[in-house]
This record gives sequence, C-alpha cells and structure tokens, in this order.
Amino acid sequence: MRSRALVLLAAMLAVTPAVAADADAICAPTNAPVFEDTIGGITSPCATAPGTLVVETTYMQNASQIGGTALATYPTITLRTGIVQNLAFVLDPPSEVAQSGVRGLGVYVPTHLGYGLSYTAAQTGRMALAVFTSVLPPVNRFAPSLTQSRYALGLSSAYTVGSKFNVGFSGQGTSSATRGFGRIQPDGALSAAYDPSAQTQISTDLGTRVSGRKSLSQSYSDVAVDESLAKHFVFKVGIGTTFNPVANAKPHYLASGIDYRL
Repeated sequence: MRSRALVLLAAMLAVTPAVAADADAICAPTNAPVFEDTIGGITSPCATAPGTLVVETTYMQNASQIGGTALATYPTITLRTGIVQNLAFVLDPPSEVAQSGVRGLGVYVPTHLGYGLSYTAAQTGRMALAVFTSVLPPVNRFAPSLTQSRYALGLSSAYTVGSKFNVGFSGQGTSSATRGFGRIQPDGALSAAYDPSAQTQISTDLGTRVSGRKSLSQSYSDVAVDESLAKHFVFKVGIGTTFNPVANAKPHYLASGIDYRL
C-alpha cells in the first residue's frame, strides 16, 4: 500500500519524457550554492545530479497564535541523491516532534521514515518543471503532528526573469494517514526568489492549504534567506505565518538549518 504513490509516479515517468536541457539551463550549474526553499517547504524542480548527495537539515519552532500550542521539530533531515539524469531519490529519516506534556514535561515522539522520488520532467534555459511523490512525508511546517500524512504527490516549477530573479508555482496533495488517497488535503503556493549576489538568495511564497477534512482553506506566507558560507555549504533562516484561523489555530513559525552537498 505504501508503494502506491511511487507506482503512480513511475507510470507518469513512462508517459512523460523529459525535455532536453540547454547547456545553460536553469538547473545546469552543479557547483553553485544549494539554494532550495526547504524552509518554505517547496521542492526544487531541479533533480539532484547522479553521484551527488544533498543533505538538508531544518530546526523548526512552531506556535499557534490562537490555540496557544507550541511545537518543535528536532530537526527534519532530508537526503537527496540522483539515480539517473533528472531522477532523484529522496529519503526523510525520522525526526522528533516536541510538545509540552503534563506539568510542563516535554513529550518527544519520533516520526516515521519517509522516502520518495523527484523527476524533472521538463527543462529549458529559463524554466524547469518537476513532479514528485513521497511515502510518509515529513510533518507540515505550520502544524507539526505526531501523525504524518500517508502519501504526497505534487509538482514544482521555476521560471527565471532576468539573471537574478525567478518565480514559480508548486502544488501538492497529502493524504490522510488512515484513509490514503481516499482523503486528499491540497496545498498550493506561488513563490519568488531573488539573488542579490552569488552567495545569497532571498525567497518568499504565498499559498493556501486545506489542513483537514471539511475544514476551511488557510492562507499562508513565509520568507527565507539562504547564505552560502563555504563551497557547497549553505545556512538558512526563515519565518512564516498563516493569515486566518482554522480549527482554533493560526500558527506561525521560526526556522533555521543548513544544506550541504557532497
């Protein structure tokens, strides 16, 4: 059952041949800083190259402005490596979700191991489009939960506007932990990124999500800064918030982490 999402992606790959990349394509640089909007939860449309391993780590502190719930993840770790050209394998080792327990004692519960695939289906000199799927994806950045979604299936895109600015759209559906694809929770966002220098990227996104069955949609936004401190080593920090309450929660978060490419 857990392999159903991967089977769906494999079927998509069979009928969706990748568009050949230009020599100076948006995904071409292999020694540039690892700028990916992992703080904002947006998957890069550029698959990790074969023979390369990217390690992404993120610490996230989350709180609800209305419900008063404070949660944290310690940390979320994602490993990405290329299988063949345009196809990458993604592994999400277990992390911990921390919350307050009785008399202020902390409760630390580990998440499950997750895994998936990311496929760059189209790429030119100015744009890239990828589809991805995951089994037991990481907890949502706005609502860390001890119960992970069962599957995720979505797409991510980027389009360059000039030499320092790009925009994109991402969308995904995450399924219920108990009902599988019988209950899908959609999430979509518009994103933008600006590179003031070769070592710095500022990114932001604006989106909406459905957090549960029969719940209202919740709009959100965040902003992050990625700074390359050394070759293949990037430090990132970001903040995010939701604009309307849903189920007595209007969460916001503060996050930081590092990305490293081997």
